[in-house]
Amino acid sequence: MSERKDDLDEFGLDGEERVDEKPAQSAPGVDVFDGGLLRGKRSTFAQAIAARTARRAPILQSVARLKRRTWVVGFGPETIPARSTRVLTQRVRCLFQPQKIISVGDTDGLTLESFFIGQKSQMELPTSMAVFGSPGVVVTTDLAHPATDITLRVSNRADQDRTVALSMMGEVVQ
Repeated sequence: MSERKDDLDEFGLDGEERVDEKPAQSAPGVDVFDGGLLRGKRSTFAQAIAARTARRAPILQSVARLKRRTWVVGFGPETIPARSTRVLTQRVRCLFQPQKIISVGDTDGLTLESFFIGQKSQMELPTSMAVFGSPGVVVTTDLAHPATDITLRVSNRADQDRTVALSMMGEVVQ
């Protein structure tokens, strides 16, 4: 008999000897819910918890498909003095895929020098703003992630002040 005293020593084991088992060791980072689970047995308590969890909520839940909707990001209106350049920046709040740029302000003498999403350039050569007139121009761009800046650098090559106003249309993924 072992030296410790507990209920088994007091009430007996029906003629059987006590077998001192070493506690089961779990793998690092693994929580042991019930010692009976490690020995291949499932305790009544563990079965009751599993049944209650299954009744309360389904194990697999259907997830709604991603919705795409049209969103417009506006730049300006901003007055650009003669023979100078302005940087226009907007920060997006969700996943945004720009698809079209429309100039709703002056187009004479204005040039889109650069177009960045984050730190990635989206155009190779400067483009006249006249190209981005009423119907707009379809563009292929990278995806803008939340908290990413969309930056446009517009220069006025005319001898008069010009007002630039751009709308960038695209899809938002929710």
